[in-house]
Amino acid sequence: MRIRGQYRSKKYRQLLWRNCVIQSMSRRGNCLDNSPMERVFRSLKNEWAPAVGYMTLQHALSDIRT
Repeated sequence: MRIRGQYRSKKYRQLLWRNCVIQSMSRRGNCLDNSPMERVFRSLKNEWAPAVGYMTLQHALSDIRT
């Protein structure tokens, strides 16, 4: 079984590129490489987002931008 194989596939990377998304993956064996971004997403989920979620994408984006 290959872990994260789908994230390295050419089709997936092309989809990211077309949508101006920068991919971030840790180096093998170094779990701390991506810890700054993991912290951002943890804060986003636990501190900024309401417990019940958002009704619309626009409301979520508005909340994140402020």
